[in-house]
Amino acid sequence: MTSDSHLVDAHVHFYGVYDRARFFGGALANFRAAAVAMGLDPAAPGYLMFSEAAGDHYFRQFRDEAGRPGADGWSFRHTQECDSLIAARTGGGEIVLVAGRQIATVEGLEILALGADAEFPDGHGFAWTLKDVLASEALAVVPWGFGKWWFGRGRLLSAALDGFDPGRVFLGDNSGRPRGFLRPALFAHGRALGLRVLPGTDPLPFAHEAGKAGGFGFVLEGALDMERPAEAIRAGARALADQPRAYGRLETWGRFARHQVAMQARKRRRAS
Repeated sequence: MTSDSHLVDAHVHFYGVYDRARFFGGALANFRAAAVAMGLDPAAPGYLMFSEAAGDHYFRQFRDEAGRPGADGWSFRHTQECDSLIAARTGGGEIVLVAGRQIATVEGLEILALGADAEFPDGHGFAWTLKDVLASEALAVVPWGFGKWWFGRGRLLSAALDGFDPGRVFLGDNSGRPRGFLRPALFAHGRALGLRVLPGTDPLPFAHEAGKAGGFGFVLEGALDMERPAEAIRAGARALADQPRAYGRLETWGRFARHQVAMQARKRRRAS
């Protein structure tokens, strides 16, 4: 087994429709399966980087429960920083939870602020929002989303890439991208500029997605302090000398199509 190699899912959501035991149990199983496939230690904890949208504060809810027994077999304990938490299963198995936010810009792009329990307002311009995130301790990640990098938004991001500082700004991939789908050109553009891509699952707000977390991400090499994991991951990501190894599988075309239809229906219901 390879030591000092850590599986990190860099785009995680928890939703109210999720069964909590299924969410954490699925993440633990996904991390262990990925570790075995990659020749890593399956007993080592995986890392879930939360990226919560406005109004969602599940990380804080879990943190507030720390120290109390969980009725569903999962409990939480504090680390030495407010930005991280350890989820432990009765009978064995741990997962590290790291705080983070997902911010929607006025142009319809998103920016993730990973590794910091902070607040960032939605609805501002992309450049302003990115500057706000960079002024914090968080990792600034611009995630791929279906249709979000096309046309005017794609041109805006393409022009902005040239001004990004490698090690401070990252691009994000996620498992919702369909297999065989042409890899977005902005990934190649970013890589040519020295930008790293941090993959994550980005689970959707449907109950059947509850067990998806931990199944897609990257390998961060080097020792990590389990008492200050958010700080360690921020430092490790910023120090990446090359693109980290990715793990996990992309979505099938059938599930991708069904999810797109379901997401559009959900948006219409919320708007009515």
